[in-house]
Amino acid sequence: GVGACFGMSGDGAWMALLQRGRKTPQQRVPPELLSLVKGPFTLEDIGPADVDGSDDWVVNAVAEDHFSSDSSPRGRLSSPPSSPSPSPSSPRSPSPSRADELDEESVLAFFWSPDSQKLLFLTSPAKDADMYQRTQGMALRCRWNVLFVNTGETRRFGTFSPSTVMLERVIPNFQLFNPSLSLWSPDSSRFCFAGKVNLITAKGYAEVYEGAWVQDLEQEDPTMVAEGVTYVSWSPK
Repeated sequence: GVGACFGMSGDGAWMALLQRGRKTPQQRVPPELLSLVKGPFTLEDIGPADVDGSDDWVVNAVAEDHFSSDSSPRGRLSSPPSSPSPSPSSPRSPSPSRADELDEESVLAFFWSPDSQKLLFLTSPAKDADMYQRTQGMALRCRWNVLFVNTGETRRFGTFSPSTVMLERVIPNFQLFNPSLSLWSPDSSRFCFAGKVNLITAKGYAEVYEGAWVQDLEQEDPTMVAEGVTYVSWSPK
């Protein structure tokens, strides 16, 4: 069986569709597909397979061959992920270590930007995400990704561990929180999150910082804005 959830961009032009399948004995992790489907949409549209797929593409896939062409959008893979240009570090926001690249990643949640031009989505190693779903209570290594709809570019940011409140309450129910919770700044240039970030200080020491963070899309490093915070949201104005 396949379960699915979706979210429309604010302007109604795009639909983000996250499909998850059941893990079989032959699979290491549950199959998953995050796709973008371009509108316009009408009441006659039963599903993404009924929409013209010329402008649709797969954003993230785990065991993609599990999904038949009848149950998933048609199209192309987005362009390879790229990181933003490095920026000078500051004592407030030291450069994170980029040594730990994640394996095959599973999507945990996604959030449309106010300008409908960007999709923020949270990923974690698929093996860890599957184990977390079964055991709970463990720290989960994640990263934020931003897809720029107009260009197909996916920008990946450094790894972190979400706060317990975000991980146990907000992320599993992100669709319910979407109408009232905004991680995006009103101008869609930044987003916020709460959790632990392992950073390399100016002296070369690795330290863990916990609190509320703001990530500028044009910067590589997030900036801590408050310590010890476990829940964060952006004011709509």
